[in-house]
Amino acid sequence: MTTEAGLEYRAVLPLAWQDGQPAPQQISEWMRENITALHAIAALEGASHERELDRTANVDHTTARLEAKMDLLLQWVGKLLLAQHPLPPATEVMLGSKTVSWKCPISLRPGQFGVLSLYLAPRLPMPLMFPVQIQTCAGGQAQAQLLHLSEEAQDGLDRTLFRYHRRALQARSGRV
Repeated sequence: MTTEAGLEYRAVLPLAWQDGQPAPQQISEWMRENITALHAIAALEGASHERELDRTANVDHTTARLEAKMDLLLQWVGKLLLAQHPLPPATEVMLGSKTVSWKCPISLRPGQFGVLSLYLAPRLPMPLMFPVQIQTCAGGQAQAQLLHLSEEAQDGLDRTLFRYHRRALQARSGRV
């Protein structure tokens, strides 16, 4: 979906809120981890999209078997990680380039600082960690501004939002 604020991605995703303002070193570490997670999500999603295209083309079967084994390995590792660290509850989320909103069962104050852990690809249990400041919280809906995103993390988020937007348009037109 596109709004005047830019592209938005709406989905039901695992999300956790933590109150407080993190230290600058922690934010830097999260931005590096966010970049890694966004690259991994792009690679996983790109690989599955490419496999869909490959089904109609002649593909080297050795490569296809290797990719299937890698997928299985990633799935097993993901299940092991989830067994040790279960995902937080999923909720309706709208993620934009500069803001995020979600159904929030707790009361948050405008101006309040915190950190959102958002699992954009639950198949890959790596959260995106977003320092945020609450803009509004009413009627069980919170909206926050994303803070302190590094340039590379912002670029990765924007690319991800664009990719999801493009796929949504393709799905609507029946081209997926």
